[in-house]
Amino acid sequence: MKKLLFIFLFFYSIIANSQSLLTDIGKADEMYKNDNLAQALFIYKNIDVPDDKISKRIDEIEGKLLDTDFANDQFQKCILNGNSALKSSVHELAYICFNAALLIKPDANFPKTKLRDLSKFVSDPNVDKRFNKLIADADNYYDNQDYERAKSVYREALVVNPNDTHASNRIVEIDELILKKNSVKKEYDDNIFYADRFFANGDIDQAKEYYQKALDLLPNESYPKQKINDILKLQTDAMALEEAYNKAINDGDSAFNAQSYELAIELFTEALTIKPNSEYPQSMINKSNHILEQVNSKENEIAAIMTSVDEYIAANQYITAQSQIQKGLSLLPNDSALIAKKSFVDSVIAQQQVNDINFDNFVSMASEAFSDKDYETASRYYSKALEIKNNEDILKKLSVSDSLLSIQKAKDSPTEPTQQDSSLADNDDRTDNDKPQDNKEVAKPTDEQLAENKLAGEDVPQPKTEPENKDVAENKDETAPVNNSNDGALSQEMQDRLDMAGQSEAYKKMMAESKLLFDKKLYDKALSSFEEILEISPNDPAVMQYINDINSIFAENVAVKLVTAPTSIAAGAKQSFDYTRILPKDKRNCYLKVVIHKTDETTPKAYVNFYKMNAKKSGFVIKDINALSESKPIYVRLSDIPAWMREDINRIEIISEAGTISIDEMSIIVVM
Repeated sequence: MKKLLFIFLFFYSIIANSQSLLTDIGKADEMYKNDNLAQALFIYKNIDVPDDKISKRIDEIEGKLLDTDFANDQFQKCILNGNSALKSSVHELAYICFNAALLIKPDANFPKTKLRDLSKFVSDPNVDKRFNKLIADADNYYDNQDYERAKSVYREALVVNPNDTHASNRIVEIDELILKKNSVKKEYDDNIFYADRFFANGDIDQAKEYYQKALDLLPNESYPKQKINDILKLQTDAMALEEAYNKAINDGDSAFNAQSYELAIELFTEALTIKPNSEYPQSMINKSNHILEQVNSKENEIAAIMTSVDEYIAANQYITAQSQIQKGLSLLPNDSALIAKKSFVDSVIAQQQVNDINFDNFVSMASEAFSDKDYETASRYYSKALEIKNNEDILKKLSVSDSLLSIQKAKDSPTEPTQQDSSLADNDDRTDNDKPQDNKEVAKPTDEQLAENKLAGEDVPQPKTEPENKDVAENKDETAPVNNSNDGALSQEMQDRLDMAGQSEAYKKMMAESKLLFDKKLYDKALSSFEEILEISPNDPAVMQYINDINSIFAENVAVKLVTAPTSIAAGAKQSFDYTRILPKDKRNCYLKVVIHKTDETTPKAYVNFYKMNAKKSGFVIKDINALSESKPIYVRLSDIPAWMREDINRIEIISEAGTISIDEMSIIVVM
């Protein structure tokens, strides 16, 4: 091996003066074949205009040098070959070897030192090219304030050209900048130290000040930026907590003043969680608890009252329940459960009173019609009375009226037994002595006797439709015309009787009560009452006029339109309707108008809520949506609802249950 190396060095010493090795492509190819790839690469790169072959060789060698083990092996070969060439004074070859080593490890100091020594023996035509590149790279690092790398590259440039003043001056400048930077870094570190201490002690304002000083010294540092952002977030959170505390205190005071003590305790407790050492919320909690203890003592007293109220309601003893509710309200005037029960019981009693009046009116009118033997009208009024209240006596009277009506119709019919009897009498030429004696003994009952028998529970004798004398029956003219003109319409006589009934005392009483409701501006109740009268007397112009007047009043005094286009609410869903609240002075005669109907075959219920609680507990329910399929308006007098007058209500909720409903129109009417 040593012999071969000696021959190699000798060979290059002979041709050293004839051609420079630095650009000898042939020698580069030889080095390539002998596996001295890094040395070959250095020569290939010194070729000014490399051909395709050289370019491919360069790419190939650089690719292989990416392998760390291969690169280390080539680096060692370059150092060994360079040292051997240097000992043999083959300076140009040594120059190539040490430069090739730097291609592999640019920061290696040994080859740099050797090249500095070789610079006086070797004239490298590409040295300026390499020097300029080093200076350009160093200047770039300097401009980007990467002073350490810039200083290192300037030193490499000085290896190539030790006398370059630019590189030397830049190294001096960099040393001064690094010294200054170290001083700034120390001041930066001091500010960070104090800022961290203030932050740990909770003095975020002082901490923020020192973090800002540090950031001013080194604007590109991320740590002080992040800490300042953290402090800003803490300050924002602290401001939010302060606002939350003040809100909890204000809401707690409002709840306390509204006597909602449990809610007040919740709100003041929330304030304490924000500021645990605050005295005010704790004092208000103590006051609320003291008041609640007094209220709870009353609740024990009214517990029995509440139980008895429920029992009386279950037994339909509403008057007694009303008395018990009033007793409970004298103890707890603002108890919501008692108020709700009072509203329910009052409405039931009021409805019972209306039902009693209507029941008595219908019974009175039916009795008058019965006395006038207008059994059809009597039956109709008895039926209306029974729709209101089940009564055995009225049920019997209805049965009697129906039976007498059948008899009356049978008398009026040309095929009825009375006409047959008349025919028999005309054709019967027998003397009274020849006629069966039974006919003289059996007297025909009067209508009054029939009524008495029916009321007494006895069967009403029906007229015989078959003649006792069969032969006479056979002589009857079977081709005689039958009167089928009765098509269900009222006869003039019956209509006259209805008109007379319309002037009865009961009718006048209903009219008087309806007019009184109208005069009191209880228009919803007046409308229902007049419509009921209209069912009895459809052609009464006075009733029609009142109904038209009420509808005009409602139409002209719409204050808020909540629904103007059909709005569908699915089963189990609810929808809220907000509006500008109505002033208390305008609530004194206020109505809600709702036009609603179902949309499928179900039988839904609609709950209308004016309160802040559950609609099923505090609102009212519209039942039997089937009955509203024609979208008939429903009017509710809001003035009868206590909470409407005392709360700032600006929302109405509609809840659908057991089916989908459609609201065609909904509005609030204010009648002055």
